[in-house]
Amino acid sequence: MAKQNFTQTAYKNLSDFMYGKSLYPVELKNGMSIGGGTVYPEINFTLPTITAKHE
Repeated sequence: MAKQNFTQTAYKNLSDFMYGKSLYPVELKNGMSIGGGTVYPEINFTLPTITAKHE
């Protein structure tokens, strides 16, 4: 994926910034929407087990 450079924010006015709300919310497979207006007190995203190589 190519690197993207941004020169301005997606919001034009400071009053458009709303905690928990995004212009482009992300919908997860489980139906949860990040940036959709609901603020979740804590989200625990855990990674799958990763085995380390010992040399």
